[in-house]
Formats: sequence, structure tokens, C-alpha cells
Amino acid sequence: NPNAGWTYGDINGAPPFDLGQTGVLTVRSPDLSASSKTVTPTGQVLPGSLLTYTISLVNAGGTAVTTATVQLTDTLPAEVVVITATLPAGMTYDEGTHTLHWTGQVGPGARVDLTFEVQVLALKDLAPGLHTFHNTVAIADGYGGLLTRQSPETTVRVYANYLPLITRRYP
Repeated sequence: NPNAGWTYGDINGAPPFDLGQTGVLTVRSPDLSASSKTVTPTGQVLPGSLLTYTISLVNAGGTAVTTATVQLTDTLPAEVVVITATLPAGMTYDEGTHTLHWTGQVGPGARVDLTFEVQVLALKDLAPGLHTFHNTVAIADGYGGLLTRQSPETTVRVYANYLPLITRRYP
């Protein structure tokens, strides 16, 4: 019998087990699948432009994601600088890994928006060519679920100017 080692319980909580005194156990978990990441503006921007990122954590499940379990890690593109004064409460920036971290609570049916700004590097700090920003955030719900969300694409095109050297010969 595969169930021989199980302990059965009913509403009374004491032996003997009575099938008429059983209840229903509903196990609910957080559902963060509706979470998203956006950026404004999208498309092509100029060197030195400000970008505003918003991470929306949406819990459509019936269980709160507690403060101790939800973990968010946002890896930023190398071509941007974080404006730390715009970081939401509880969000920290790790300069060594160029990542943002946040731990917090998202209750059942709740939405938490985390908005911050970054600045694209100046023209002198960008190599010539097309720079495409793919910004991805990883969200761990604390129950073994891990999902990623990517912001829409933003690009910066840097042109190289080659000026010929012109000299005049004197007789």
C-alpha cells in the first residue's frame, strides 16, 4: 500500500479518522506572470538621452509574495548610467555588476510599479556603430518560480566622422 505511511486528519484533528469530517485544502501560489518591463522612449535615441524604465510586478494569484521571498534582479546595458536619485525605495544598485536589486512584498491582486531613470552615455564614450539595448529583469517569486521580462528595444547610432587632412603647398 503506497499510502501506508501517511497520517490522515479530519476537521476534529483527533483519531479516529472520520470521512464525514474532512475538508478541502486549497493551495494557492503567487502568479507574477502578468508582470512587465517598459521603457520610454523606445526606438532610436541620441547619446546622452534619458530613459525611464518601469518594472510592473502584478500578482494575479491568491497568495502574497512576502518581503523575505520575492527577489528582482535587473541587469542594465553597459551603455547607460543609473541615476541613483531616481531609484525607488528598497532598490539598490551594484556598480560592480551593473545590476539593480529589489526585495519587497506584492499582495494578492496587487501591483507594484518600480520606476527609475538611466542616461545613455555621451557621444565621446560610445564606440561608432549601432548600440541596441535589451534590458532584462529576472523575478523570483520565492516559491521556485523564476520569470524574465524584457523591455522594448532602444537603439543609439553613433557615426564616425573622418575628416581628410588638406594642406596647401607654397612655392
